[in-house]
Amino acid sequence: MQEAVYKRGFRRLHNPSLAYYQSARTRESRFRTWLRLSCHQGTGLPRGEELELPDFTGHHWSGLAFRHLAGLGSECFAVKRVSLSSHMKNVHEREVEWKWRLGKALGLLSRLEVLRLHDCVDDDVLVKVAKHCPSSMRRLVLSGYAPDLTDEGMEEFAEIMREERKETSLEMIDLRKLHYLEEISICSKFWHDTFTEKMAKANKVPLT
Repeated sequence: MQEAVYKRGFRRLHNPSLAYYQSARTRESRFRTWLRLSCHQGTGLPRGEELELPDFTGHHWSGLAFRHLAGLGSECFAVKRVSLSSHMKNVHEREVEWKWRLGKALGLLSRLEVLRLHDCVDDDVLVKVAKHCPSSMRRLVLSGYAPDLTDEGMEEFAEIMREERKETSLEMIDLRKLHYLEEISICSKFWHDTFTEKMAKANKVPLT
């Protein structure tokens, strides 16, 4: 019975037909639902292995959930897979505070294995990920719009990951609006099998 209630609650929270701009009352109500369904009472720590926030930078319940996660005072050992998406236009220009929270949140996810970022990727984000992701992270997936991603950002990300000996595979799936990314340098031996001809062709990015 309790499991059925949880499933209905999660279907309601992640219903794709819901508007991504939510009133303060609506997003607060749905955030409270997420807390009740997904987190331990008392500590507020997420209890599942997977965490999906469909609009963590916008006026949405998942934005409140992201703030909650970044504000936790202790490490979260349960979560292993995280998906973060943004539906706010010009997210890279209008909001920088969420990038600071991203670093805080990643620092608390001590057993994170897979991180997916959609429509929220730029140089600053990659550097935050490289600096704060745990050594347990084995896979980083980037997708969606990335108008401010550059070769320099990719190189800095690779350099930090190499210096800190973090063995993470990098996947780029259907990245769009690549205004500045002209060339991908594969800087780590751990990445040699993560860039396919299909990705390069779709994004018109030559492999080196």
